[in-house]
Amino acid sequence: MYLASVFAFVIGLLTVLQSGLNKKVSFTVGLPAAIVLNSVIILVISLVFYFGQKQGWIPFPEQLKSTSLLGFNKWWLFVPALCGFFIVMGFPYTISFVGAAQVFVIAIAGQCVGSLLWDAYIEHNTINMIKVGGVFLTLLGAYITSFK
Repeated sequence: MYLASVFAFVIGLLTVLQSGLNKKVSFTVGLPAAIVLNSVIILVISLVFYFGQKQGWIPFPEQLKSTSLLGFNKWWLFVPALCGFFIVMGFPYTISFVGAAQVFVIAIAGQCVGSLLWDAYIEHNTINMIKVGGVFLTLLGAYITSFK
């Protein structure tokens, strides 16, 4: 649990770093070119990761291992890639208007609301008032950071 929390924190830091650098790359070559560059690099790393996991070079939990690249037969399997595109495109775009702190506090508030909904309706986890209160405080923080 502790390691997963540290990893989540590091992912948050990397999201800010990625988005801020993508904004700088966008000012140099344009946002569409920055997205293509990201996508090509992600494709190469993903293929190395996929085949490394298939060959057993990269240990991975059994339930998360790949079985086939051809199993994409449901429409919703493409939604994560669409979300990823909007994340890679949206963060640098919005940071250029209001700054990283405001964008990410608001994004975290959106993630908290989305997480409550996901836990309640997809995972069927119990939502208690402590979690709702924490999300409310996050929304309040997002509101406060929106003041200039």
